[in-house]
This record gives sequence, C-alpha cells and structure tokens, in this order.
Amino acid sequence: MRGKKTLLARMISVSGMVGPVALLRSLLRKEIVILAYHRVLDSWNEETFEFDPDLISASASEFRWQMSYIRQHYTPVTFRQVLDHLDGVFSLPSRPIIVTFDDGFDDNYLHAYPILRALNVPATIFVSTGYIGQSRTFWFDWLFFLCNKAASSGIPVRMGSSHFHLSADIGVRRIEIARILSHVKRLPDAELRSELEKLEQQLGLELPATGFPQSRPLSWAQVREMGAHGIEFGSHTVTHPILANLTQNRLSDELTESKVHLEREIERAVEVIAYPVGGKFAFNSAVVDAVRNAGYRIATSYIPGINGLQNLELFSLRRLRVERYTTRDDFKGMLVLPELLS
Repeated sequence: MRGKKTLLARMISVSGMVGPVALLRSLLRKEIVILAYHRVLDSWNEETFEFDPDLISASASEFRWQMSYIRQHYTPVTFRQVLDHLDGVFSLPSRPIIVTFDDGFDDNYLHAYPILRALNVPATIFVSTGYIGQSRTFWFDWLFFLCNKAASSGIPVRMGSSHFHLSADIGVRRIEIARILSHVKRLPDAELRSELEKLEQQLGLELPATGFPQSRPLSWAQVREMGAHGIEFGSHTVTHPILANLTQNRLSDELTESKVHLEREIERAVEVIAYPVGGKFAFNSAVVDAVRNAGYRIATSYIPGINGLQNLELFSLRRLRVERYTTRDDFKGMLVLPELLS
C-alpha cells in the first residue's frame, strides 16, 4: 500500500498539480494541518541500531527541507493560537499548520530545534514528564532493545501467554518486535510493566544508570531553553501509558501530575495533550472526560487526517505522520490529498 501511495504522490508531484490542488483545497475547505514527528536523527546504522528505527521521522537534512517547504507554502502556528482563535481573540492565517513531536527525545533539541529556530517555525513537543531529565530511555524503546538482546541470545520473548521467537535477520526481526509492541500496548498497564520486568530478569539485564546516547530523553534545561525560543510544550502523560488501559485513579494521576510538573518547569499554562500511542484503541470516552476534567482544552490523537476548522473535534484531533521513509513527494502529496496519501 505504501508503494502505491508513493507512486501516486510522485505522479501528482511531477505533473505540477500540487500547487493547483493545494490552492483549490484552501479555497474550498478551512482546515488545520497537524504534522506528527518523533525523532530527527542522522548518526545511526541500519544494521546495528538497537532501538526502534520507526521512531526516526527524518534525517536533519530532510527535516530542514520539510520545514522550509511548509514555511514557503503554509503558515506555521501553535495550539495557543488555535485556542486564541476559538476564544475570538486571534484570527488564524490561511493554510495553518502545526508541527508536533511526541515523547521528548533529546534529538528534538540537538537536531530539530536548531532548524526550527533558524527557519522561524514554531513547534509543539509533547513530553512524558517522568522521563525528562532522566538518563533512562522510554519503556517502549527499552523493550525494543531487550527484544534485540533476546534474539541475539536465542531466547524467546514471553509476554503473558504469548511467546515470540525472533529472527536473526534484522529486517525480519524488527517486524516481529513491532508485533510484540502492538501486542503489549493492548495489555492492562500493570501487566505490561510486569511483563517488561520479567523480560529484564529473564535476560539478566537492567537499564544502565547512564542510559543510551542513541535513545535519551530531553533534559529540563533543554525544555526551558526551547520554551523561551518559540517551542510550545504539551503533556504526553508521566510514564507514557496507554490511557484506555488505566484504572480511573491512575488515569487522573497521569494527566494531572504531568500537567502540574510541566507548568512548573516552563512557567506557563499547559492546555494541550497528545494521547500516548494515540490510535483508536488508546483512548475512549472515559479518557476524554478525564482529560477535560484535568484542565486540558485540546487533545491530539495519532489517527491520520486533517481537521476542519468549522467542526474541530478538540479532544481527538488528527495528525499526518511523518516517517523516515516519507519521500519529498510523499510529504507534498499527503498535505494536499490526505484522504488518499496519509
């Protein structure tokens, strides 16, 4: 399917139709585009990288091209400006677009931030506050690392009643680990954490105190610096759980504690959140009610699509995913025809 989409995007691009289609769309539909990134990373090796490569959204050079493109053809805005628009104190410009990042990896600061600042493009980073300022990496990247170690040791990965035998071939193995991640994301959170701990014990490994240079969260100093220079921050909870899998008390704690901590660090209100994982199974009406009750006014999903300004679904906004195999034609194509190419 990705190959067909890329071919269609290429045909649209070489035909010269991107500009006319974009203009026609902007005349007929009032929309806001939200781009979803995770990591911007250059120095990694396809064969030896031990973490999840699908979290790498772009190289620095491709990210610079993408930001230059939206700066030329769209108007980058923030969620604060969207809220001001809804409150009647700000008029959104034509072709508004928001750049977002999930999780809070330090390459957001090291590689993405200098480009954003140089091009004067605002962005929003959704951070899981329990990891910020820590050396330990996020639980999902640690699980990816453990699965790679299990494969190299010939040990099957056990997650509850499911056993996974991982291939020695790195390409095949990454697909298998993606299936494991998909499986554990549907477990109750307490069971997920327990199974992860059991895998650590099975392998005789524990997260090193110094962490991993290739998978490290932001520091609070980096957050504060970016916050002072055009970067907006939103919550991604405390520990990055799948919110629909939490008890009511734990759900409330994750939402409230992350908001309070982030507001204390950046000294401004935090009214936007991105649901961890963000697929349709990751949040429900109970989660939406809890998010609203915690004081958030906007929540973003990870469901692909563009949002109509006349009927904004403020607690399930859709985003367009940018991934490491997103070509320049793909990027242009999904902006003008997201229904077909996102």
